[in-house]
Formats: sequence, C-alpha cells, structure tokens
Amino acid sequence: MVNSSETMSGKLNNQLENINIAITSFKEIITSVDEIIPQIQSVSSTSKSVNEQKNLILEKIETASSVSEEVSASAEEIAAASEEMSASTQDVAETADSLSIMTTAMLNETNKFKL
Repeated sequence: MVNSSETMSGKLNNQLENINIAITSFKEIITSVDEIIPQIQSVSSTSKSVNEQKNLILEKIETASSVSEEVSASAEEIAAASEEMSASTQDVAETADSLSIMTTAMLNETNKFKL
C-alpha cells in the first residue's frame, strides 16, 4: 500500500509538473498574442491606407485618360478643320487665278475697241 501511495504521489507530482508547464506555455502564448495584436492593427491600418491611395491613383489615371481622349478628339477636329480651310483656300486661289485670266482676256478684248 505504501508502495502504491508513493507511485500515486509520484504520478500526481508528474501531472502537476505537466500542468505547470502547460500553464507557463499558455501564458507565453497570451503574451505573444498581446504583442502581435498591435502589429496586426498597424498592418491593417497601413493596408487600408494603401488601398485608399490606390483608389485615388486610379481616379487620377481615369481623369487623365478622359482628358487625353478629349484632347485627341479636339486635335482630330482641328486637323479636319485645317484640311477644310486648306481646301477652301485652294479653291479661292484657283478662282482668283481664273478671275485674273478672265480679267486679262477682257482687257485684251476691250483694247480692240480703242480708237
């Protein structure tokens, strides 16, 4: 019976030792979690900030793209108007040449009637 009591006492001491080790381990885990929580919050905050900045950049890119498209459309309109003006100028020049030829011919015809 004494032998059995000693064996039981040894096993209980061993179990108490294991429980103390487990308690110490859990305390270390709690301390580690407490230390990690602020870091996680910081990473989360930084991530939100990065996401907001990304959204602002995307908005600015979209605005720049829109302005670029408007400038391109305006440039095309200006080019088309320039071509039309060039064609009109060419028509005026041709008409002026034709009028000059007609005026010269008319002066020549008028000179025939001079006495």
